[in-house]
Amino acid sequence: MSEEQFKNRSIITEGILLAVITGLIYWISMSYEVAYLGEFGIPSEFAEVRLETILLMFFAFSGVGWLFFSTANFLAMAWPKHPALQEKLLRIGVALLIPIWTFFSFGFRQKDIVLYLFVIFLLVFIEFLWPIVVYKKEGSLLDRFVADEAREGPARSRTLISRLAAISGPFAYILIILGLFGSSLARITAQAKAQKQSEYSVLVNEPTLAVIRLYSDKILGVKFDEETKRLNGKFVLIPIDSKSDFQFVWKKIGPFIPFFTPTHVSTEPKKIPQILVQSSPESRGK
Repeated sequence: MSEEQFKNRSIITEGILLAVITGLIYWISMSYEVAYLGEFGIPSEFAEVRLETILLMFFAFSGVGWLFFSTANFLAMAWPKHPALQEKLLRIGVALLIPIWTFFSFGFRQKDIVLYLFVIFLLVFIEFLWPIVVYKKEGSLLDRFVADEAREGPARSRTLISRLAAISGPFAYILIILGLFGSSLARITAQAKAQKQSEYSVLVNEPTLAVIRLYSDKILGVKFDEETKRLNGKFVLIPIDSKSDFQFVWKKIGPFIPFFTPTHVSTEPKKIPQILVQSSPESRGK
């Protein structure tokens, strides 16, 4: 085998790639489900990943995902031809991914300003001010950026990510990046959906119980106050069997206020979520 063939060969086979993709989808879906349930005070032990969960996750991703696709499509048309600028823009895009995703998922929040300013400051300093000042003798702005990339290139090639890309190949490298960022984006999306969600299924005979998840063998719900829309720290697990006959109604009852979010300063210890295991209506009627 020639040296060129060895460099182009990837140790990642098709079977390994298929297993990695399956595990990646499961990992991102579980991250989404755990974060979503966590917003209602439901522990991660009750989270399940099924086909329905994966479809729900992709549906929640669709809005922000389409916006990112449109932006990426626009950038692709204006993509620079110089490899140095391509690499620089790719790094900037990856660094801005989580802040931009957070902004479009939650909207503007004052507590995120520090994150935005920190990322913008680092990018401006490292990607722009540094090459402009340090390589000012190189001439034009493009020449300074190219000189900076040429100087930093050997150092970046020795990083763990670069070595993984060289070993696994470009497609597997993309999967690695998706794995690193996918779970974070899934958690952000789940938290935003839970905090903004206003419509829920409600059991007809339990008007203060909002259904959070309906699995094949159980219902996960949370108790809430109808007037204040505040969760009371109790979540309910209702087993489902072949004789279960539940009636639901779709109501606009949110967004909820988490029970651990204080409306005033308090010195009381933080409450711990409580679980109430209820039997199905048929079992209670016997």
